[in-house]
Amino acid sequence: LKTPRDQFLCTMAARNEKNIAAVLEGKGARLTITTRPIPSPGPHEIVVRNHAVAVNPVDWKIQDYGFTIKTYPVVLGSDSAGVITSIGSSVTEFKVGDRVTGFAGSIYNNDPNQGALQTYTILRDIATTKLADGMSFEDGSVFPMAMATAAVAFFTCMSIPRPIGSIKPQESGLLIWGASSSVGTSALQLA
Repeated sequence: LKTPRDQFLCTMAARNEKNIAAVLEGKGARLTITTRPIPSPGPHEIVVRNHAVAVNPVDWKIQDYGFTIKTYPVVLGSDSAGVITSIGSSVTEFKVGDRVTGFAGSIYNNDPNQGALQTYTILRDIATTKLADGMSFEDGSVFPMAMATAAVAFFTCMSIPRPIGSIKPQESGLLIWGASSSVGTSALQLA
């Protein structure tokens, strides 16, 4: 644990704190605030005590229209930033107490434990990254969905090959118009 603040946060998380969640009971319903069990991580999962969560336009669309939801109840939200409270048996890149941000999976797997709109969220280790020491949880929470959206646009929709190994400058270019949003900034970073 790097700082006294991180030690404090982990100590507080270990005190059986409640997992308060915003749960969607059905299509078009209002979110209900309730208590859920604190989840336990699987082999490649981590549990994060959230300190900031970003809300995306897709969240209200999912809430109103049921887009991507197969079963209810569900916990929405895909962007989470906080402190790791437990790790799965196969996690090697993180440890308890790390400050992280990650892409929560409820939008594609309907697992309420992987929704970001709750105190404790399960994140896959492959969809998580450490936060820089100087970055706030609030700033870090807007990173995951923006980066995922830009990556899907490049590597899936546009079929741009994903770089592996060293990157060589290309002769042709790519124009990213109006990159002032979080997705635009992420697209610039990926490009």
